[in-house]
Amino acid sequence: MVLMFSAGPSFFYLVKVGIEQGFRKAASFAVGIFFSDILLLGLIYLGLKPFFENETFRQIFSLVSGVVISVFGITMLIKKKPTENAIKDDLKGEDPFYKYLLKGAAINLLNPFTVIVWVTVLGSVSPGTKTEFSQFIGGLLGIILLSDAVKAYLAKLIGKLLTQKAVFRLNKVMGVAFIAIGVYFMYVFYQSYFGGHQIDMEVPSI
Repeated sequence: MVLMFSAGPSFFYLVKVGIEQGFRKAASFAVGIFFSDILLLGLIYLGLKPFFENETFRQIFSLVSGVVISVFGITMLIKKKPTENAIKDDLKGEDPFYKYLLKGAAINLLNPFTVIVWVTVLGSVSPGTKTEFSQFIGGLLGIILLSDAVKAYLAKLIGKLLTQKAVFRLNKVMGVAFIAIGVYFMYVFYQSYFGGHQIDMEVPSI
């Protein structure tokens, strides 16, 4: 339930894509999140858990993620309102679906707490056999993918109700949300590096 309803950068961008581009591209974004989760789980399972738990790695990752996500947000804020001609041009030359798949994977991987949550999950469960373990992880990933698909569909429905002007304003709100998340990640780095506080392994924001 925590993984399904937490509001990190992946959630906000998924909603943004669903509203602006429709269900199929938002679903592609969700599939990108799904594949990035599989990649992380594979790396952790293959023995990189100590590396991901290393405090220096988490500090650097938090700082880099904070800067990159803030830049995403600033880009949304400074983007000018498209003219009617620009909107028509965008519709003619639609972005390919793999672009949203790659964006979903990248934004999900940029969230340091994505790594923290999966490290915590794999360290907290111990099913009796490999089959039980794979079934548990497969079920968990399936639930997350399904919940993201539902979010994408709901975002599409919301997008149909909004005017182009409202979508433009919503994009600005998303930009502020991204900047807030980025600043938070940089604050986590600051607290850890300069304040001596360890990055909390229990924070479930993905």
